[in-house]
Amino acid sequence: MAFQTERAKAQPADPERRRFIKFVALGAMAGLGAYALGSIPGLSSALRRSGESLVESQGICLHDLDAGEEGKLVPAAAWLRSDVGSDGWAAISDYASGTGRKTLAILGQFALWSAGLRADSFSREDWRAAVLAAVKANPSSAAFEIWNEPLQNISGYQDGTPERYMEMLMDAHDIIRDNAPASLVVAGGGLQVYGPYADASLAFAKSLAELGAWEYCNAVSLHAYPYGEASAGMAETYERNVRAYADTTGREIWISETGQVSQYDQQAYMETAYPALLRGGASKIFWYELVDDTSGDFGLLTSSMEKKRAYDAYTRELGDLESLLR
Repeated sequence: MAFQTERAKAQPADPERRRFIKFVALGAMAGLGAYALGSIPGLSSALRRSGESLVESQGICLHDLDAGEEGKLVPAAAWLRSDVGSDGWAAISDYASGTGRKTLAILGQFALWSAGLRADSFSREDWRAAVLAAVKANPSSAAFEIWNEPLQNISGYQDGTPERYMEMLMDAHDIIRDNAPASLVVAGGGLQVYGPYADASLAFAKSLAELGAWEYCNAVSLHAYPYGEASAGMAETYERNVRAYADTTGREIWISETGQVSQYDQQAYMETAYPALLRGGASKIFWYELVDDTSGDFGLLTSSMEKKRAYDAYTRELGDLESLLR
């Protein structure tokens, strides 16, 4: 599908400034009867802040980062997610350290390449060596995510089976515990909540549960994409499947990627998706991504660093959700 980059749009008039927050609040209360807002899984954690003004429950996915003008436009999300070993990793890691943010560091194909190994034909020993090098080089990363989309990104020893993924998870877990004991281990690699891989992803999670794999992680990462316009049916599936993953794994759920392309209404997607993910019990949500790139126009900013309407909605959400639900 061809995606056309959306140019920045005018900021909504004052009566609409809290439109996104209204939808988050209404969505969070929908179907919950007399339950108080504070009892909704995920909402209380969405109000906690890290540092002076960073929202602990929120993250942004990045491929690269210019700490100058681009750095000034990074929203106040506490987490930044990117691939260890990618061309942009060092700049992102340095920026996070310098601004009091945390990194969710993906251990995957880039970690293998940066260790001088082939991602398309690596062995288990190669995997251990790449993970050891990546963790030793980044011991202060707050969390490490094991692979990215294991059912789609099949290569080398990672053959898409639960057994191989569990072995890779166990190896990474042990290396992280020995070399970065304060870091969290995030498993699952972004199993799908919705779309063509959703059923296979949940089956994969259940197979891993039978193998005992979830004992080797602190949290489970999921990916949520609408594959078109946001809808009520999508929101219902998001909520139902996030809850199913929590029940299956017994672990905290992180949405390590969710987003919408500019061909559709990104702000409308936020208004529909975020409440559903929170109702399902997600404790962290990472928007994919900050800047448009070759993967599509998912950015909150255009490739020329112009703000889209969704950027303003997202930054307002970060600042206003706490005060609204306090």
